[in-house]
Amino acid sequence: MSIEVQIDPRLRDFTHGQDIIEVNGNTIEQCLEHLAGQFSGIRQWIFNKEGKLLVDLLIFVNGEFFASGESIYQEKLARRVEDGDKLAILFVLGAG
Repeated sequence: MSIEVQIDPRLRDFTHGQDIIEVNGNTIEQCLEHLAGQFSGIRQWIFNKEGKLLVDLLIFVNGEFFASGESIYQEKLARRVEDGDKLAILFVLGAG
């Protein structure tokens, strides 16, 4: 199953400048794991030490907000994706 993942600009050093990466998976979690397996170093920017999404991540599915790392639970990561779906991983911009 082919899923496109749009990569946040801050992660593109890990993907050799690529902004769209093709991954395989039947669920959001499988897609993110496949992405992390393709590019060493990217895992620490997506998952914490316990394997949960970092709180400052936003996940979009087919252009619609799906969840943030702060509110995502295992059952949400288990959401099925279909061939041709598009995921986007973006970081929350902090204000200071």
